[in-house]
Amino acid sequence: MHMSEKKGSPAHLSDLFLEEAAELLGISNKPEAVDKLPVEPPPTPAPKVLTMPLKEEAAPEEAFKAYWRMLRAFFRSGKNIQDPEWAAFPALLTPYRNRQYLNQQFPAWMADADTFEKEKVNRAFIPLHELLAQAVEAFAPNEGEARILKDNLLRLQLIIIGKLHLVDDTFKAYPVLEESLKDLVAKLAIGGGEGEAFEQDIAQLKKQLPKTGVLIPFSTHAPLHLLACYLNSHLSRERSSLRAEIHSLLIRLKDLLTVEQEKRPGAQSAEHLQSGLGFASEFLNFDELSAVLPAGGAEVMPEERLQRIEQIVATLEQADHILFNTDAILLLGHRLGSQLSLNWQKAFPHSVIEMAAEGQSCTTAMAVFDQRMEAAARLFGAFRMGKLEADNHYLPEAHSEFFAHFDWRQFTNEEMAACPPVLLLADARILMKAELDDYSRMLSSGRPIKALLFQEEEAGTATPDDTSALAFRPEPGALSIAHRNVYFFQGSAIHLDYFFHGVREAFSSFSPAILHLLVADVEKSGFLWMSAAVEGREFPGFTYDSRLGPRWGSRFDIQNNPQPDQDWPEHDLPILDEAGKEASLRLSFTYADFAAQHPGFAGQFHLVPPQFWSEDLAPLADFLTLPPEESYAKVPYIWVADSQSILQKAAVAWPVVLTCRERLDFWHYLQENAGIHSFHADVATEKARQEAEARAEAQIATLNAAHQQEVERVKEEAARQAMEQLADVLLGLEPLAGLDAIASPPAPARPAAKSPEVVVDKPAPAAEAETPSPEPQEAEEESLPLGEAWIETPLCTSCNECTETNNRIFKYNAEKQAYVADPKGGPFADIVRAAENCPARIIHPGAPADPKEPGLEELIKRAAPFN
Repeated sequence: MHMSEKKGSPAHLSDLFLEEAAELLGISNKPEAVDKLPVEPPPTPAPKVLTMPLKEEAAPEEAFKAYWRMLRAFFRSGKNIQDPEWAAFPALLTPYRNRQYLNQQFPAWMADADTFEKEKVNRAFIPLHELLAQAVEAFAPNEGEARILKDNLLRLQLIIIGKLHLVDDTFKAYPVLEESLKDLVAKLAIGGGEGEAFEQDIAQLKKQLPKTGVLIPFSTHAPLHLLACYLNSHLSRERSSLRAEIHSLLIRLKDLLTVEQEKRPGAQSAEHLQSGLGFASEFLNFDELSAVLPAGGAEVMPEERLQRIEQIVATLEQADHILFNTDAILLLGHRLGSQLSLNWQKAFPHSVIEMAAEGQSCTTAMAVFDQRMEAAARLFGAFRMGKLEADNHYLPEAHSEFFAHFDWRQFTNEEMAACPPVLLLADARILMKAELDDYSRMLSSGRPIKALLFQEEEAGTATPDDTSALAFRPEPGALSIAHRNVYFFQGSAIHLDYFFHGVREAFSSFSPAILHLLVADVEKSGFLWMSAAVEGREFPGFTYDSRLGPRWGSRFDIQNNPQPDQDWPEHDLPILDEAGKEASLRLSFTYADFAAQHPGFAGQFHLVPPQFWSEDLAPLADFLTLPPEESYAKVPYIWVADSQSILQKAAVAWPVVLTCRERLDFWHYLQENAGIHSFHADVATEKARQEAEARAEAQIATLNAAHQQEVERVKEEAARQAMEQLADVLLGLEPLAGLDAIASPPAPARPAAKSPEVVVDKPAPAAEAETPSPEPQEAEEESLPLGEAWIETPLCTSCNECTETNNRIFKYNAEKQAYVADPKGGPFADIVRAAENCPARIIHPGAPADPKEPGLEELIKRAAPFN
């Protein structure tokens, strides 16, 4: 089998379950139900959709005011005004409540040491449903192949779960899988040709399934079982090459000592010969043999070196005792052993288990680490000296001082990885309260101790009289990363990929590493509670790895959270409205939604009857963003569902609101560290935007001033030319060439000068007889020549409108800003059309170059607004 491992990705609640798997088969997820499996699954039952309550008329004004006085008093005090028996449930969680969902992450198949040696897999774990699907896919990849087996994989999974249900232990995987396949064949009892084909597919499936490894069901202690299996398989791989190297070195050094012994005086004595060749005593006379052997003549090894090699060999022979026979040294914090009812020695059979005294967990962990690393340093020091001696490279004057001070800080990564890790298991709350100074000292020391801190379910509960749990919490994550040199993981085992990513990185880190795990009583809460804790930012997942780089932000990862860029995750909830029509509600899942599922918070919520709903009831997520002057009259609420699946608004008491703010504050802390909504980045972005706008405004102002100057210059030039033309006309000079290029509609042609007699004898028609009266100066200016088309090039936005209209008239300069390259490169109509399409309104058509162009009068009118 070949399996690849990947880092986990964020998952919403719906991604953690197989939809209504048990109900699809018409059974419950209990072991005794396995024998009642139907041959064919019944139709899928329609899920019960939440409905909005029927509209009610508002309560009378006096009753309405009295109720709201009482409601605001509840909001501020947290003392409930109705029956504290809390039967409602958060609306977004209701589809998952009391339903037989099948957990997709468990049971999980986990590799053991034999797996990596025999099966050659590269993935340490895989959920059961993936294991079965991949095994079938390996021999039946095409649609239609192994159809019966594929159709019954879910049934097979349920049979396996039935055998492991609620058993807090690990199981040899293959025997359970093999027995479950037999049960499946017996339950279906398929005869004929289909039955034979089905049994052949079962046989093929058995060949693909791993023969080693264990199955781990979901339980309260599942993270510990997973960790025990990981340590065993991980250390087996890490130690294999080192163990072989030490064994090979021992042989070389012993051979060296044997040769040296043969050089020593007395090596030819009868007694020495007999001790080495006693098996040939019947054939040899050792006294005679000793007499004829020549005296030793080879150079003898210095006594100091001989003793050093003998000491190295003695130390290397203890390698199994010091390293290879122990998976880990587990140090249990005070009371943890009683809180987690686990058979520690059975769960960790190859580990040393020790119990720390009350308040001494961290100091004991440091002392145990120093003791174990001192022994490991002797072993690795002997190993390094032995390699030098075997190659005759050991120089006492250079190496003796180094090895005299050799300790764990000089270990290579390979050497440190082979050492049994010192693993401290403690209750996170107790450690933060009673041993905070020692915890900080342990991390500051740089000792690569691994700590597994458990956060239990009761940590988030509170009562109206005891709101200590609602204060700002001492977050292990924030306190740990303040030491900067650590690896920190916060999460749970409900998402296997993410969990194993944290475990793998923690145990490969040559620095202090902390795994902060959320655990819960499976019978009481389990998957739903832990999933909701992540959704509601009660226990957000994140990692901090000091090895990822010198930049602080590069060390954080919060992507294994739903919608990490949002304050609260938002989801669409399908509902039926008051008229019974399908609709949806867009809801935020807040800390209050998480808390509302827990009986300990029952007194912190109050169902508001619909007749008292008003605009002063504000959704909690919105309420948290309101400024104080707008929120003082409001009461926050969340949507819940009652026992009849009817949606209700539940007012949230002030203590829970405070906790929402505290959880949101910590979430913002994680976001900013991970580079999401960073205050400094937002400030820098806003500053850059303002500076860019200021530069743009200054540039526009400069261009406008230059444009205004150009317009004034053109006006002055046009006025000067007009006066010159007027003077020429008044003085009787020839009219100035180019008058046909005036932008305004051409005036009727003036008749040629004639004698008075001709005018009198042959009068013109009435319409033409009147001599035009001199126009005022302003009208004269409007009829001034406009010249050729032109563009305010510096203001060009490079939109391509003009060049696409006519690329002979309009072209781009080196800055990709348009200018008029050839005003006669096309009809005046193209110039006018380009001016009309220009979004910047910077094209000025001027006067037509061709007075005979069709439709010129209309074109000149269209061009007038742009000149």
